[in-house]
Amino acid sequence: MQRISFFRKELPDAQLNAFIEANGLDPKEVIADQVATIENGQLTVVIFSQGLDGKKILNGLGDAYMKQSKTVPLISAPENFGL
Repeated sequence: MQRISFFRKELPDAQLNAFIEANGLDPKEVIADQVATIENGQLTVVIFSQGLDGKKILNGLGDAYMKQSKTVPLISAPENFGL
């Protein structure tokens, strides 16, 4: 298993966003402070949960957005983006 840190001192990070987009994900949905994993040709990240209207979903207390894991096929390797 390969781990990729998405932690950055300054955001947005053009290389990280390009990697995320190249793998079919929207950088606005992907949580920045995480360690993503690659295993068996699959990229797994944590994203904000969204309702059918595309808006982020708040938790029951209304003080944080809900999160979920999302796995997609790895289309482009992190090394292609200097990660």
